[in-house]
Amino acid sequence: MKYILGLSHSIFLLLLLVAPASATLTVTFTEQATVTGDKILLGDIAHISSTDQAGQALGRLVIANSPAPGQKKTLQTPLVITSLRNNPQAADVHWTGTREVVVQRRTIKITADQLYQIIAQFLADNKQRLPNGDIRFTSMRAPAEFFLPYGELSWRVTPSRPTIVDSSSFSIFFKVDGKPANNCTVRGRIEILTDIAVAADTIRKGTVIKAEQIIMKRKNIVAADHPVYRPEDVIGMQAVRTIGSGKVVEQDHITAPPVIASGDMVKVIAGKGHLRISTKGVARSAGIIGDTIRVKNMRSNKLIYARVEGPGMVSVEF
Repeated sequence: MKYILGLSHSIFLLLLLVAPASATLTVTFTEQATVTGDKILLGDIAHISSTDQAGQALGRLVIANSPAPGQKKTLQTPLVITSLRNNPQAADVHWTGTREVVVQRRTIKITADQLYQIIAQFLADNKQRLPNGDIRFTSMRAPAEFFLPYGELSWRVTPSRPTIVDSSSFSIFFKVDGKPANNCTVRGRIEILTDIAVAADTIRKGTVIKAEQIIMKRKNIVAADHPVYRPEDVIGMQAVRTIGSGKVVEQDHITAPPVIASGDMVKVIAGKGHLRISTKGVARSAGIIGDTIRVKNMRSNKLIYARVEGPGMVSVEF
């Protein structure tokens, strides 16, 4: 092995020190080089003494594949010279410089912070598709960093669910110079903070809600199904179930209170076409506007079914 290495070194020195008598170009290898593309060219790893047409053609000769983005590759220049010996463009060249060239691929470094900013910008750009509030992306799990080829960077974000707000992950597809380069998945959850109605104390089923029973608190509305955003939309409504203290008041927890209670005296309006007559009755069940309730006709003493038109007023058709 030592003999082979020594022989290789001797050949290298011979190639460097013995220049062809008719050599018109000198190629000087550098210790380090940085490449952008996926191929290493001779002009990337060496200085060429002339920039004329012959020098430019020599510099465009492909030496090897570039290392992966973010990686390095070491080239042995004796092997490079040997590989070009039969190339007519490399004839009559004087080779000089270092015995090794360390080649690094120029890259775009993507960090976890950049991935967060990409998701945050996507949410901001799609704000019209989300409920109103302060939008945050939390509990993010993503690669610490990775590398892409150097060039003009672009990307496309795809949420795991079309509704966005229910998404638990986002796929980011990267392109460099318009060509697919890499993709990654960022996991996390969306929070949308805004003021919503919360029960100040336990609200019992059937209670007509008063102002002091409601407080507005800033909460994550993604965790709520149908929150109430304004206190005036709760106050005066009736609870259809018991709402515990500190619990979010949902829209399906409340309903409009009855405008007629069981036992109320009501005016019964009977009509057909343009004909209208009225009589008195007693409600036998409660109801809101639009409900059909039982009413006892005071004149006939019979039970009828009537539609609630407003406080103290029902209607029937005959």
